[in-house]
Amino acid sequence: MTAETATAIGDELLTVHDAARLLNVSVSWIYEHTRDEAEDRLPFVKLGKYLRFDRSDLRAYVDAKRAASRRHPPRR
Repeated sequence: MTAETATAIGDELLTVHDAARLLNVSVSWIYEHTRDEAEDRLPFVKLGKYLRFDRSDLRAYVDAKRAASRRHPPRR
């Protein structure tokens, strides 16, 4: 495996800590939003016991949240 290939693979899947940093939330928030009963579940892949996140899926999640908040402004 070349360094370029390793970098490409590393850019595709994020760890729980990476996802928390990307979304600027706590690691516990990430775990809460990956549970089966979570109302607003994050997209993830389970590899054995490990959770991994695709950067583009997380960006799409944020974009969807942004669009939803524009459709439904907060109540005053």
